[in-house]
Amino acid sequence: LISIFNFLKKRKLSYEEKKRLIDIYEDFSDEDAEWLQDKDLQINHDTKSTEYFIREKLQGINFDLSNYVHIGITSADIDSNALVISIMRFENEVFAELRTNFLRSLQEFISNNKESVFLAKTHGKAALPTTMGKEGVNYLSRLDKLHNKIRNHPFEGKLTGAVGNFNALYAAYPDKNWKGFSQAFISKLGLHPNLFTTQILPYDNIAEYLSLITQFNNILVDLARDFWSYISMDLLTLKINKNEVGSSTMPHKVNPISFEGAEAYLLLSTNTLSFFCKELMTNRLQRDLTDKYLSREIGTGIVQAALGYSMVLGGVNNVIFNPSVANNELNDHWETLGEAVQTILRREGFSESYEIVKDLTRGKRLNKSDFLDVISALDGVSEETKSELRRLNPKDYIGWAKDI
Repeated sequence: LISIFNFLKKRKLSYEEKKRLIDIYEDFSDEDAEWLQDKDLQINHDTKSTEYFIREKLQGINFDLSNYVHIGITSADIDSNALVISIMRFENEVFAELRTNFLRSLQEFISNNKESVFLAKTHGKAALPTTMGKEGVNYLSRLDKLHNKIRNHPFEGKLTGAVGNFNALYAAYPDKNWKGFSQAFISKLGLHPNLFTTQILPYDNIAEYLSLITQFNNILVDLARDFWSYISMDLLTLKINKNEVGSSTMPHKVNPISFEGAEAYLLLSTNTLSFFCKELMTNRLQRDLTDKYLSREIGTGIVQAALGYSMVLGGVNNVIFNPSVANNELNDHWETLGEAVQTILRREGFSESYEIVKDLTRGKRLNKSDFLDVISALDGVSEETKSELRRLNPKDYIGWAKDI
């Protein structure tokens, strides 16, 4: 109202008048809400009820403003921008900080476990040694890229009238630059103006943002399940809080409920937000109200994600690497050095080295003594190469994991 009145230059609003206009929403009371609700029940239109409410309030300020309330625009010019601003504010004031706090905690976990060597599993079976820090940084890399995309998402807004053409404003004030006014006003709200609309702002922009959230969620579900698995293998142990109870009947239990709760909320969020990404992209002709009712629930999916982030943050802060379990498992699986053996033999010119090592190791569990026996049994290999192979150790066979 202030912007359009100034744009039409009917007269310049005084500071006091502007303040009293702003007071209408800053001093909005329960009684005001009841007035609006009663009016909405009477006329069955929430935006028009709000217009009548503002016009009534203006009678105590200056009546010559009332004709300019909601002039030339439509309810979607209100709702679309209000929805986007609500999402943008939550992103800027809450959501981004939640993700940042989690990424910092994950980074601390990585730093603390840069040299925490354990046996990686592929297909659920013993594969090769790696470090807990390196496996954590795989997640950090993926999440950080998405976090930056989410944080820098350019939210859009619209002020284009009943079918997106500024019809009424061009009819009443044909000499005014309504396109420029719309762009300037939307930009002032911190949004990117979209001039290509029907009655509603297309939901493509919001759907893109929500899709990024679901991608972040999916990676966190992957992380939560992996951490849960490491805890079940005792590679990670949970810190003990003496005041907590793990089971109503089993006193010994310490459970990874933070990761389980995070998984639950993140799955809920992803399913909720994925539904909106699909259903909000379509709208009959120039407008139907399906999106208005659906969009009111977007906050549910976003807050489910926020709960998930909080819980997985608590989980990562509550785990410690268990070196004794990791070392015992490494010592029980010297067959995992078979990759190194066959590769070094290839270097030495043995064309059938893979097949040779496969016959000696596949499906077997070797301890150190067994492994040394395998090396001794290699035919045609020089003593110098055998000495090199005997120096191999699962604890050291980690490539550049520490540098990563």
